[in-house]
Amino acid sequence: MLTLRGLVIIVLVAGGAMTGCSEERKAPDTQAEQSSLAAEIHAVIARKGYDARSINVDRKPAMITISLFNSALLQAGSQERHAEATDIVSAIHARMVQNTEFGLVQTIHVDYMRSESDKAAGKLVDAIEFYRAPDGTFRYHKS
Repeated sequence: MLTLRGLVIIVLVAGGAMTGCSEERKAPDTQAEQSSLAAEIHAVIARKGYDARSINVDRKPAMITISLFNSALLQAGSQERHAEATDIVSAIHARMVQNTEFGLVQTIHVDYMRSESDKAAGKLVDAIEFYRAPDGTFRYHKS
């Protein structure tokens, strides 16, 4: 006889197998862990020449949303923004491999925003999304 508790355990085990998790991973549960992860992401993006005031990182257990405000690439074509977002996600993935606190992340979303002031509500210019593939890498999601 299968109880509800048994069903939940089966679903969790199957979910881990489907996402390629080979070890138990947990979402960051403290504000310090959240801040640490955001700091790592900020460091990766800062290497691309972005000022800290132009970067916003929203971290949920399964998704990271990166908003880049007033990027120089707003005047460029979408191919240039896509190439930069791919580089950023690749660098973040390299950090994820070293840090199990990123283990639940399945989606990385990069938004290019135009705003009159840094991090103020702005206009979305381009949104680029990457999903975790079965091999653990992140691949561009064409929508």
